[in-house]
Amino acid sequence: MINENELIKVFNCNNYTLFEFAKSILESKEINFIEKGAYVSDLNPGFGEMELYVEAKNSELAKILLAGIEENNLDEFDEEDYEDIELETEKEKKFSQYQKYFLVGIILLVILILYFVIRKNLG
Repeated sequence: MINENELIKVFNCNNYTLFEFAKSILESKEINFIEKGAYVSDLNPGFGEMELYVEAKNSELAKILLAGIEENNLDEFDEEDYEDIELETEKEKKFSQYQKYFLVGIILLVILILYFVIRKNLG
């Protein structure tokens, strides 16, 4: 869910193809975005200036990813340069997953210790 109060414009153009390309890059990195200014339909794709906005926490990464996309230098854009860039949210998800495993391990250890303490005191 995007917090619309913290939106930062990261891309704008008048070229529908470039706009769709920029959107696909953000989607590939799972960066949520809002598009504005684009009249999009099957009959008339892209009319006027189109803009992409992302949340402030993802704006720097989005700007880096989209920096090579301009009408004049699209040939210089190399997607392989951006394959290793990872979102903070992806890192947080991985870290959060390990935290869950660690917490489950601690709980199991406490249960095991309590089991032996109770068993020793009763037996």
